[in-house]
Amino acid sequence: GNSGARFFWRPWVPSASSDTSATALHQISRGFGRQPGWFMLMVVASVIQTAMTILLAGLLAHVLHSLIIAGRQIDELRAAWMIIPICLVLRAFAGIIREEGGIRISLAVRGKVRTALLDALYRLGPAWREQQPAGCLSSTLLEQVEALDGYYARYRPQLWFALLTPLMIATAVLPSSWVAALILLLTAPLIPLFMVLVGWGARQRQTEQLLAMQRMSGHFLDLIRGLPTLRLLDAHLRLGDEVAQVADEFRRRTMRVLRLAFLSGAVLEFFASVAIAMSAVYFGMTLLGYLDFGLYGNALDLKLALFVLLLAPEFYQPLRDLGTHYHARAEALAAAGGLQAILEAETLQPAGGDRKSVG
Repeated sequence: GNSGARFFWRPWVPSASSDTSATALHQISRGFGRQPGWFMLMVVASVIQTAMTILLAGLLAHVLHSLIIAGRQIDELRAAWMIIPICLVLRAFAGIIREEGGIRISLAVRGKVRTALLDALYRLGPAWREQQPAGCLSSTLLEQVEALDGYYARYRPQLWFALLTPLMIATAVLPSSWVAALILLLTAPLIPLFMVLVGWGARQRQTEQLLAMQRMSGHFLDLIRGLPTLRLLDAHLRLGDEVAQVADEFRRRTMRVLRLAFLSGAVLEFFASVAIAMSAVYFGMTLLGYLDFGLYGNALDLKLALFVLLLAPEFYQPLRDLGTHYHARAEALAAAGGLQAILEAETLQPAGGDRKSVG
């Protein structure tokens, strides 16, 4: 009835599940996640994409300063107009290569993990499989392996991109204004900090979601197997209502996970906007003459201010994208524990002998 369904959807989660899941994910990455060719290609593509972003910001700042302040004609800036489309094409191409590398790595990892799971199930034998909950193994081979996709395809590549891009942009800004570079470097850790704080709750929700999915799969399989008996007892309609209630509860759990993911994205967007506003306020106060430091004794012009302000959103964008993909890490952590448990399980089959029969 209702009480049984409610009890069914309160999965037990061990207290040390986070450490166990992190260890399991690390072991899976170490055993199956090494793809040096695609990894190096992604790093090179990330560097090229960031370099084109910096060059594009410098060209746009130069063009706008020349047209607005210096009063130059458009024909005099023909070289800059020709380089800008090249930068846009190279930047887009590098981004495509980076995303393609993540997809290829994810495909390779999931294929290796699924093959290793099938080999482990063959090694464990039917005696071990019969002791597992109904539908649990099929859910593991399908949903839990697919839960690794976002981690290897988006989160891990974005992790390197979020490390390289802010450093390159801060290095490009530092020779012009140490205050602007300092603002960027001091506000950058705020985004990963709140990303981790929100991610703790997301990890717990993802773990409960996968456990609920496993139990729902087993519960539904048991009902299908016992459907002839349920029809004889005229209980199939009542259990149909119970399946609908279980499905609705699973939908509510899914929406709670999505709400948490959207909340984390909104928090990261807020702090990134505040950090960009701090740079804008500094340059605005300097142009108005209220501040006179951080420029190595040089006068601030529109070209430098535009250059830094155009780069400021690009500085925080990889960190914001990393926070957006952080739920993929939580999902992979929730799935890694179950996967590693099967890979390291001990077989119940007796070891075969090596003696030959004498006929």
